[in-house]
Parts: sequence; C-alpha cells; structure tokens
Amino acid sequence: MRRRRRAFDVFSISFLDAIACGFGAVILLLIVSLNADRAPAGAPPDVSALLDSAVETRLETTALKERLELSRSVDADARAEAAELEARILAARAAYEADRREAQRLERRLAKLIPPEERPASAATRTPGPAEERDDEVGGIPVGSEYVIFVIDTSGSMRSIWEKVVGRLEAVIDAHPTVSGFQVVNDNGTYLLPAYKGRWISDTPSRRRSVKKMLRNWNSLSNSSPVEGLEEALERYARPGRRRSVYVFGDEYTGGSYDVVLDSLERHNRDPVSGQPLAEVHALGFFSTAGATSASYLLSSARFSILMREVVRRNRGTYLTVP
Repeated sequence: MRRRRRAFDVFSISFLDAIACGFGAVILLLIVSLNADRAPAGAPPDVSALLDSAVETRLETTALKERLELSRSVDADARAEAAELEARILAARAAYEADRREAQRLERRLAKLIPPEERPASAATRTPGPAEERDDEVGGIPVGSEYVIFVIDTSGSMRSIWEKVVGRLEAVIDAHPTVSGFQVVNDNGTYLLPAYKGRWISDTPSRRRSVKKMLRNWNSLSNSSPVEGLEEALERYARPGRRRSVYVFGDEYTGGSYDVVLDSLERHNRDPVSGQPLAEVHALGFFSTAGATSASYLLSSARFSILMREVVRRNRGTYLTVP
C-alpha cells in the first residue's frame, strides 16, 4: 500500500509566531533608538533651584526699591527742612528790623514827653520830617485820610481766616469816622464793585453796610502778590493835594524780586515836584493756620512781612501784625 505524502504549509502557526516576534523586536529597537536621539544631552533642570533663584531676585528688587524710596524721602525731608530754616531766618531778620524800628519810634515818643527845657538842643530845634511818627492813630491804625483804598489778598490761605480779615477791615473802616470816598480791590486789582472802577465809593452809612455785607461773600481768588492791586490803586487814585491812604491786607508774597515791587511803587506813588509819596501805604500782616505746617507757606509769609515793612517805610506807612 502506497503511503500518502503530507502537504507542507509554509504559513503555519509557528512560522507566523516567529515572524511576529521578529517584527516586534525590530519595532522595539526602533522606538528605543528614537527616544535615545531625542533625549537631552545634559541633566534635567532643577525646578526647585530655579524657583529659589527667582524668589531671591524678587527680594533683591524689592529691597532696592525700598532703598530708593527711602533715599527720595530723606532728600525731600532735607529740602523741606532747608526751606523751613530759610523761612525762620527771614522771619528773624524781619523781627529784628521791626524791633529796631519800634525802638526808634519809642525814642521819638519819649522825646516828645520830655519838657522843652530838658530836651537836647538838636532835638528841640529839629523839624519833623515826613517819616516822623504820627499821633493820629487808633490802636496802631493810622487814620485821618480823606480817601481810603483797601487792597485785600483773597487767596485760599486768606479765605481760611476770612472772618478775621473782614473783622479787621471793618475795624479800620470804623476807625475813620468819615471819609470823602473809599475803594476796595483784591491783590490782583479786581474790584469788589466793578461799577465803581476808577471812581470813589461814596461814604454813607448805608453804603458802608452794603460793602461790609458784600465783603463777607466776596469770592475772588488771587495769587497772593499785592503788586497788581497796589499798582492799580496808586495809578488810578494817587493824586497830589489830598491825603490818601492805602491799606494792604495779606499773608503771603509769592512774587519774585523785592526791587521790582519797590521800583514800581516809586514810579506810581511819587510826587514829581516834592518827591514825597502821593499816598500813605499801610499793611496788615495775617497768618493762616491752614498753611502753618507748610515750609513754602512759612517762607512766603516771611517774604510778605519783609516786603511790606520796606514798602511802608518808604511810603510813610505803618505795618501791623494781626495775631
């Protein structure tokens, strides 16, 4: 009997298993090779160290900012202290000058109280000049002029003490029993009654009451420099022949050089014939508690005192400090 020959199957299960394993090994090698090529050459970064460095940099930046702010604060304090010291120096100089003039005034009054036979010859025969101390004053406020002009600082610092300002102005008006006319402007030359610009306000009881009432509600801001108001008052109303008085109410001088102001007043308030002032210029200096802590206010307040003392000295006036 003839044996049947069995057919050979190339694609058997064992063969397929071997082929699959081979392909799997090749694929695994490829994956490992690709990952090896993409891996970084160096060690992985230390995230904790980077965070620590960032925090340290932030702290150093904050410390530098604080040092900068401290330096700026110290510089500002030094500037403020320097300005305050300068203001004190100016105030001390002004006080010294005021004391010197007060001593001279008291000496003149004392000379008037000495009997004629006991006076020194030079004092007995001396002719009083325009700078002699006047006797016609009430509480230190000179009176007796036929025409009166008020130049009032209406800035913010003065508005904070406006009741005191108006009260003192009323006292000055009341110290003049009667005048031929009066006028009110602020330190910039703005009129309380614009309709009376260039004219005199008639002095009647009703007109006085009306002006006092309007003063309490006057709201006209200014720059705390009496120059413009003085020039307006003197240029329009200073005339020879009749006695005129200008009263400056203020607390600050924010302008520039004193000489510019003094030269301007010399031009506007000088009689070309006699060389004497056409109008007496008096001043009342106030102090606002609203600006008392400001070095710039203290400086400008001291400058107002210095300027007005020289203005009244040259224009036969009197300077009063209002407490």
